[in-house]
Amino acid sequence: MAINRHPDRDSPVASPSKHPPGEFIELCGNLAVSKPIRFRKIKEHMSNNPNRVVLIGVAGDSGCGKSTFLRRLSDVFGEDMMTVICLDDYHSLDRKGRKAAGVTALDPKANNFDLMYEQIKSLKEGNAIDKPIYNHETGELDPPERIEPNHIVVIEGLHPIYDERVRGLLDFSVYLDISDEVKIAWKIQRDMAERGHTYEDVLASIEARRPDFE
Repeated sequence: MAINRHPDRDSPVASPSKHPPGEFIELCGNLAVSKPIRFRKIKEHMSNNPNRVVLIGVAGDSGCGKSTFLRRLSDVFGEDMMTVICLDDYHSLDRKGRKAAGVTALDPKANNFDLMYEQIKSLKEGNAIDKPIYNHETGELDPPERIEPNHIVVIEGLHPIYDERVRGLLDFSVYLDISDEVKIAWKIQRDMAERGHTYEDVLASIEARRPDFE
């Protein structure tokens, strides 16, 4: 897996102008290949801080392979050791609200960073939270669910390294980037199979969010 260019600093989903205080990893290309040294660093961090919650941020556009990477991470550390939080749950606007406001999920204005920071900070301090839920099938915000702290907490989505406060909490940050062709193909397959979207709806969503990503 190649370690490639820094992502565009002006992109809402991109890495910040300053890397987080912890380890920063940018992964591009073939997600099936791993860099074991990176996983060893996480294990070393856990060994040196056995009572601390290790917080990992995984950033990337929709369809970039975040779920694939997280399955690999789960294989290494075990499902019981790791809790994954999808940051889509911190959308401040539901699908109808974004459409009315003329923004996409990539737009920071469509996300509640204050609540995200407060709850991620609370988890890292070892406290349970009542996390909101964004329903991808209905496009609506569902009632919250209780999340307990774990040895490893992964926050994944479009904006885990966008907000400076959240960024400062991270022990490790990962940015995923792949070619547009592969990303679009994965997003179409996933959104149709798992989220009940039509082919036309997925293409329209991709085109609407392209200016925000670029």
